[in-house]
Amino acid sequence: MSPVDENVKIKLLPFFTEQEHNIFLIIKKEDCTVLKTSEVGVKTVKMLNKGKTIKEIKEMLSQEYDVEKSTINMNPLLETLIENRLISTIGDKTLYTSEKKPLYVNLKFFVTFVLQLKLSHFMYHYVPIHLTYLFFKKIFFKKIKIHDGKREEIEKSLRAVNFAGSLMNNIQDIVEANIRLLNQIEFDRTLFFKLGYRNLSTWLDKFFIVENMEILLKNVEQNKGTILCGFHTGNYYSCPFVLAKNHFEVHTPVVLEEGGIEIVVERVKKIDQEAFPLKMHFYKRGKYVGIRLFRVLKKGGIILLYCDTHIALTNDLMEVEFFGRMIKMNKGVAFLHKKTNSPIIPVLTYNRGNYCHIKFLDEISDMRNFSEQEILQKLISILQNFLVNSPEQWAKWYDLRKMSIDSAL
Repeated sequence: MSPVDENVKIKLLPFFTEQEHNIFLIIKKEDCTVLKTSEVGVKTVKMLNKGKTIKEIKEMLSQEYDVEKSTINMNPLLETLIENRLISTIGDKTLYTSEKKPLYVNLKFFVTFVLQLKLSHFMYHYVPIHLTYLFFKKIFFKKIKIHDGKREEIEKSLRAVNFAGSLMNNIQDIVEANIRLLNQIEFDRTLFFKLGYRNLSTWLDKFFIVENMEILLKNVEQNKGTILCGFHTGNYYSCPFVLAKNHFEVHTPVVLEEGGIEIVVERVKKIDQEAFPLKMHFYKRGKYVGIRLFRVLKKGGIILLYCDTHIALTNDLMEVEFFGRMIKMNKGVAFLHKKTNSPIIPVLTYNRGNYCHIKFLDEISDMRNFSEQEILQKLISILQNFLVNSPEQWAKWYDLRKMSIDSAL
C-alpha cells in the first residue's frame, strides 16, 4: 500500500463495534465482515469515522499512551480496512461504495446478528441471573462440540484404572457425565467474563456453596501462611474467584494460552475497581514462581495450587500411585510445605446440578519430616477417594495418558 497523506480525511462504510473479553470487534454492517483488533484499534477507527486525520489521531494517541508520535504506525490497520472494503474514500479518492441491499437482506442481518448481540448484552447485564443462567445454558450447551477423540480418550482412561466393577458397568454414563462437566466449565468461564457486575456478584454468591469456611478462617486469623491444595474437580476454574469474592486474598500460578492471563487479570482488575472487592494475584508459571509463592507464605498469605496436573515449566514433577497406575504430578504443594511448614488445606470442588460446592477439608500440618513423595501421595489419595464415588467430577481424565509413566492405556 502506498503511503497515505496524513492530512487527508478518511471515510468509512457503516460499521459497529463489539467487545469480547479483551478482543475488540469491528463489524461491517453491509456483509457482517468481522475484524478483530485491540482497544487502540477500535479507538482509531472511531476517530477516523469522526473525521479526524491520521496526523490528528497520532497526536491524540501519543498524548493518551505517552509514546513518541513517530513510533505510531497506522499502516497495518489501514491495509486491513482497505482489504476488507471498509474504507469508502481517502481524501478525494473513492475506493468502495456501499451496495444497496434489498430491505429483506438488511432486516435479516438486523434480526440474526445485531438483535442477538443486543439481546445477549441485555440479558447478561439486566435480566435476573437465575433466568439468564437457564436461558444461556440451554443455548450454550448446544453449541459446544467435544471432539470425538477427547471422548475416546476419557473412556480409555476410565477403563485403564482400577474402579469398582459396579462403576465399570456404567462407564458410558460416566463418560457422558464427564463431558457435561467439561461443558459446564466452559459455560461458567464464559459467564465470568460476560455477566454484568450485578449479575456476576449474585452468581458468585448464590451458585457457589462454600463448605467448612471456618477451617480457612482459623488459619487467616492466626496469620498463618496457608497452602490451599486444589484439584481439577467440578468447576475448579471458578474456585479462586469465589474465594476472592468471600474476601480471601488469593495468590495462584496459572498456565493459560498466549495472552490468556492478561485477559483474566484485566477482568479481575476492572471488577475490583468498578464493582466489588476481588483481590487476586496471578502468576505465570516459570522457574521463579516458587520464590514468589514462598514469600507470600512467609508473610502469612494464601496461595492456591493444583497438584493433579502434569503441566510444568520446570522439573517439579513427581511419581505417585493413582488407581493402580504410576503417574506424574506437580510437587509444588509438598515442596512449599517442607520449606515453610505452612499448613495444607485440601479443597474439593464438585458440581450438583447448577450449583458448585467448594469444600475445605481438615488441614494437614507438621509433615516436614515426611518426603515430598509421601506428602503428595497423601494428597492424591484424597482425590482418589473422592473419585471412587464421583469419577465424572474429574476434569483431567483425558490427560491421564500424558500423566502416566507408561503412556500406554
